[in-house]
Amino acid sequence: MNSEPWPPALEPLAFTDPWEYELAFPGDPRGPGIARMTLRAVLAAHGVPELVERAELLTSELTTNSVRHAKGSASVRMRWVHPVLRVSVSDTAPYLPAALRSRAPDTGLSVCSTTGRPGSSHSSPRHAHSG
Repeated sequence: MNSEPWPPALEPLAFTDPWEYELAFPGDPRGPGIARMTLRAVLAAHGVPELVERAELLTSELTTNSVRHAKGSASVRMRWVHPVLRVSVSDTAPYLPAALRSRAPDTGLSVCSTTGRPGSSHSSPRHAHSG
């Protein structure tokens, strides 16, 4: 008789191993809160709670902008390549709204520019921001 457990126990990833998670959500005002909760859970599970506060602020601003301006579905991607966490938000809008293109001081993108890595926000055909 085989005494090995089935299924075999999985080993967690090492702290320095890369990982990536993605959450898709509809253009719904609850989306940013769900994205923040997911981000906190992922970072806690991977042992990097010191990144939660800054990453949560960036995620909140970017997802709120997406829900407010894109009027469609969006996604949040968290990617860890030790020692860098990259959080990206993509939505279905074909362009950045005028207020975001000008980086007006009262926009979430402005917060991301001062809180995240300088020059870390961008736009692509599938409107995306990162911090």
